[in-house]
Amino acid sequence: MNITRISISEKVCNDYNVHPAMQRRERIIIHDGWQGHIGRVHNEEQLQQVLNFLEIKLAGIDHEVEYDTTGKITFYNLSKNINNPCNGGFWNMEQLQEMSKGQKLKKFKGLSNGSLVDCYVGIGENVINIYRPNPNAKEVYQKMDFAEELEYRRNNWYL
Repeated sequence: MNITRISISEKVCNDYNVHPAMQRRERIIIHDGWQGHIGRVHNEEQLQQVLNFLEIKLAGIDHEVEYDTTGKITFYNLSKNINNPCNGGFWNMEQLQEMSKGQKLKKFKGLSNGSLVDCYVGIGENVINIYRPNPNAKEVYQKMDFAEELEYRRNNWYL
């Protein structure tokens, strides 16, 4: 399992003339280990909404770096780890209940197969599990219409 951290930079850098390691498309990133990013958070207000929703807190600074392209980037530890498994997704609500093993479930808009759909988090004592529906499961994989999804992506956080 990867360690989940949140990083906040002073600015973004989308310049393609800059080495990819020095680029940064978002100021706030939830890192799934060092490789992946979990969702999108547009600003500090939305970050607080995400932390409250997931019932976690920033648990101190892990480290800081500074680059000319992004300014200072601060990496924060979290009070709980976020587990974002790629397990094929759930096919129905009964399977979701089995997979969550009694964790408190909360519904949110999240990505599954590139589309925003109803996903769930299981809130545990030390870990949060993200459950996404299988794209072939018509009962639980309900896509938003295109215009609605674009509007949601522009104005809201999602995982």
